[in-house]
Amino acid sequence: MSEAILQIRNLSKSYFHKQPVLHDVSLDVKPEEILIIIGPSGAGKSTLMRCINHLITPSSGHIYFKGLDIPSLHGNQMRACRRRIGMVFQEFNLVERLTVLENLLIGRLGYMKPLDAFLQRYAAEDIDAAEALLTRLGLREFALKRADNLSGGQRQRVGIGRALMQNPELLLVDEPTSSLDPKTSVEVMEIMAELARERHIPVLVNMHDVNLARRFADRIVGMREGRIVFDGKKEELTNDTLAKIYGGDSWMH
Repeated sequence: MSEAILQIRNLSKSYFHKQPVLHDVSLDVKPEEILIIIGPSGAGKSTLMRCINHLITPSSGHIYFKGLDIPSLHGNQMRACRRRIGMVFQEFNLVERLTVLENLLIGRLGYMKPLDAFLQRYAAEDIDAAEALLTRLGLREFALKRADNLSGGQRQRVGIGRALMQNPELLLVDEPTSSLDPKTSVEVMEIMAELARERHIPVLVNMHDVNLARRFADRIVGMREGRIVFDGKKEELTNDTLAKIYGGDSWMH
């Protein structure tokens, strides 16, 4: 397999003095793989995701995305890098008053001239691409409905579609199923994995659901107290390993 798309090296983050949330984390995301990070609340999963997307700045260490050191980027360089990294949020982050189609097209704003973006003058090929993607997402009939009329599962599909409209080279996905029922969770993960593989996009997912992780991951990373305590194939994720990640096995019985 060719060189990693994302290389995290010795990453640490403290919000308060001498209280690190991330401890010396090193991790690679390889081309086209689905890597899922699991671990208890407070393990540092979301902080790691925010560091990668430069929503927060790490205290030390490096995050190389195709050779660019993300924490060192500013201004136009940072905006250009963010455009290449799609983000799917736990709380959907849709613009409620806009239609489903318009929410997908938001993924193109970073590529548009400021005036065109302000006036929402989307290119015909972008509209065609958004409509085709809505069909794949099973949402074509909702294209002209407002986003606030959708169910949770439908809203998360729109969030996935918006991220894919950026034509990203990496997809970051933060707790995509935390507010969804089990059946909808599987459906959302299935369509996301399918579309990512079709487009050859590596995916880094942060989630709590161990069963979903086992079902969809090519590789699983387990975090505990800001450290990586497991990094391997899903077949290697034993009950003993899970007990190490989650600090005991009583929850498995």
